[in-house]
Amino acid sequence: MSAKRHQVFLSYATKDRKWVSQVAVALTELGVASTFDEGTPETRAQVNLLKDLRAGVEQSTLFVLFLSQNALRSPWITFEVGLARGLNVPVILVTRGEISVPHPLSQFHIIVEPSPKRLARRLELALASLHSKGAAADPLRAPER
Repeated sequence: MSAKRHQVFLSYATKDRKWVSQVAVALTELGVASTFDEGTPETRAQVNLLKDLRAGVEQSTLFVLFLSQNALRSPWITFEVGLARGLNVPVILVTRGEISVPHPLSQFHIIVEPSPKRLARRLELALASLHSKGAAADPLRAPER
C-alpha cells in the first residue's frame, strides 16, 4: 500500500452529486485533492466499484460523508463508512442543515454548512488539524456523551 496523500474521500448519494461536485471544485481551488465516484453502481461492474472504493478510501487522509435523506436511503453509505472506520480513516459528516443526524452517526464530527466554498475551507482546516496531530489520534471524533 502506498503512503497516504493529503486527500479527501467524498461519500454521497448519487442524487446529491451536484452539491458534492461543487465542494470538490472548491477543494481543488484550495489545493486539496479529493476523490469521489462519479459513476453509479448501475453503470459499473460491482467488482471494479468495490476495488475503486477501497483504493480511494485507503489513499485518503479524511473521509467525508455528505448526509442527506438520499444518503440515508443508500446501502452504499453504510458500507463506505464501515470501510473508512475499518481502515482508520477519520470520518466527518456534512449536512446542509436539512436533516437530523441519526444516533449511530452522531459519534462522528459533524459540520453543518450549506455553502460549498465555506465547507471546503472547513475541510481544509480539518486536514490541517489531522496533519498537525498525526495519525495516532482522531481529533475529529465527536466528544463522548
